[in-house]
Amino acid sequence: MAAELAGGTADEVARRLRVLGHPTRLALVVELAAGSRSVAELAKATGIEPAAASKHLRELQRASVVARRRDGTHAIYALADATPLKVLLLMARSVRADAARIAAALRATS
Repeated sequence: MAAELAGGTADEVARRLRVLGHPTRLALVVELAAGSRSVAELAKATGIEPAAASKHLRELQRASVVARRRDGTHAIYALADATPLKVLLLMARSVRADAARIAAALRATS
């Protein structure tokens, strides 16, 4: 495990996790799980302005979470690979499991 995080890898992992730590960027990644989308489509799907979507997508691109290509005048974004989405899904399962444990403990004490 330690070898996996050697040589600056830990810094890069931490940087990517910080980028993914924003709720809007999480929503964009989840939307991209369904496939490539334009900025306008992503903005509409997440309920944010296109300018805000572009800003967050640039952050995700700089962190190598998403890839961008041009289609005429439109920027089309896609997940660079599925690994960040897998990490997010694992975290979501962990959060739900914690909530279930807490709820069960509260029921047991009432």
